Amino acid sequence: HCGITFLILFVISITFTSYEYNSIPSLKYSMQYNNKKKLKQTGTLIDATITRIYFNTKHKVGVLHPCVLEARATLPNSNKEYVFKSFYNWTNLQPIVKKHAIKTVHVYVDLDNPKKYFMDLEPIKKLIKH
Repeated sequence: HCGITFLILFVISITFTSYEYNSIPSLKYSMQYNNKKKLKQTGTLIDATITRIYFNTKHKVGVLHPCVLEARATLPNSNKEYVFKSFYNWTNLQPIVKKHAIKTVHVYVDLDNPKKYFMDLEPIKKLIKH
């Protein structure tokens, strides 16, 4: 019975550790999500060119890897090009973007600190139903 108890506790500890590791992106998402409303009100809206869509294989929940949309844009106040990445998304955006020939995505940016941005994927996600 000691061996079985140890094995059960070992499996539970690995599961808990794995869960904690996989929840880190969710915490990041939650913090960014809280800024979404503020950035949509005060940020500068730019249309960024979609450059790639990929699955982040470093993270997963169950068997799913999050889909990430990457886009580039030159900011009007600095003429510097920036790369923007979406929040982790659990919907595969590749077929939607391809089917509707979507080339750009809305990004709300704090021009004083371009690291603060929000990529609005809702218009793309609405096309899933159509």
